[in-house]
Amino acid sequence: MTPLVRRSAIAAGVLLALYAAAGSVLVPRLVRQALGDYAEQHGYQANVATVRFNPFTLELDVGSLTLARHDDHPAVVIDSARIALGWRSVLGTGTVVTQFDLRVSQLHANRQADGQIDLAMLLPHPDPTTPWPNLSIREATLEVRGFDYQDPALGPDAQIRLDRLTVSTHDFAMRSPSSSWQVNLSSDQQETVSAQVQLSLSPLQIRSSFKVDALRLARLGPNGFALAPILGGLMGVEGETLYTVEPASSIVIRHASLHGDALDMKLPGGHAPQLKVGHWSIGTLSYAEAAGLRVDDVALREPDLALTHTADGWAGLAGEGRSEERRVGKECRSRWSPYH
Repeated sequence: MTPLVRRSAIAAGVLLALYAAAGSVLVPRLVRQALGDYAEQHGYQANVATVRFNPFTLELDVGSLTLARHDDHPAVVIDSARIALGWRSVLGTGTVVTQFDLRVSQLHANRQADGQIDLAMLLPHPDPTTPWPNLSIREATLEVRGFDYQDPALGPDAQIRLDRLTVSTHDFAMRSPSSSWQVNLSSDQQETVSAQVQLSLSPLQIRSSFKVDALRLARLGPNGFALAPILGGLMGVEGETLYTVEPASSIVIRHASLHGDALDMKLPGGHAPQLKVGHWSIGTLSYAEAAGLRVDDVALREPDLALTHTADGWAGLAGEGRSEERRVGKECRSRWSPYH
């Protein structure tokens, strides 16, 4: 080995050692500082247990990140977060994320008195006039194992809890015409939702096919609206939706079908009028702003429909204490559309 080659090899080794030391020491320190500053700017405190960076594979691992409001319980607990960058990101031709994996064990949100959701404070607020960044993600996974939401408008003890939420995508690019996403969630009451989502950014368009199983109708009750009925029973829904923002914001529902068991609907008021249906279904439901709402093939099986007369002469669907009752047969079917 010639002296020139030896000196070059030593110089390369020294530079490589300096690069490794700088990457594994300085990057974690900068990440800790950036997380702390960002949380502080948005009214939270950040506590990070571990931050590791591999300068050769460009992999960043963050372990046990907690975000909490000042003098409050943790609002976000992230067990682990991994971001792996592609080497093209270093060249300045765009940011390439080869892997993004986020595992959250606790997510707690509250609706405040001004109507805002407190966790929304943590979200960035980009300038809508700024073009989309050149970002691409080859594989991304988000898993939330415990999500709680409290809203005073739903009642002092009302709480929505999801046991598991997963969102995943492959080959997503901000400047790509569209990308595909898979969304799955389950609640603490065995309700499940699954959806295939096609997302386009320019212009924004969201197309989805979805399926909901065992949704408890009690969630759709008189939340902040005293005239809404009190509901009981389970419902399943599947269909397709399309949301667009240009030329105007609009939503379209197509090929939707609904079915449910043990429907129990009680109307408000002291006389507690009530409707019970053993099983019901809506064969086809569609909605568009131009055409309106269309419902076809409504079926009620084992319905308990009744008529009552109160002391003041008011008549409605009867519940407890009805004096006169009229029932329908074991099944009835109808078609209904307010616009056709």
